[in-house]
Amino acid sequence: MAVDDGRIPGTCFIKPNPPALGAQVCNGAVRPWESLGFAVVGRLPGAFRHHRPGFVDALVMFKTLAR
Repeated sequence: MAVDDGRIPGTCFIKPNPPALGAQVCNGAVRPWESLGFAVVGRLPGAFRHHRPGFVDALVMFKTLAR
């Protein structure tokens, strides 16, 4: 956790990814992150192994913390 003038500008946590399908990339859903102001800034074609459609694109999402 970072602290800036006594405020917390951002946090992250690290946890194990689920085993097997998708284990090679991080987890999470797009809509909740977009609702928090994150935007898709990149795409990794076929990088995520989904249990139904198979390999799908993984999205790189970003939100600036600069004032």
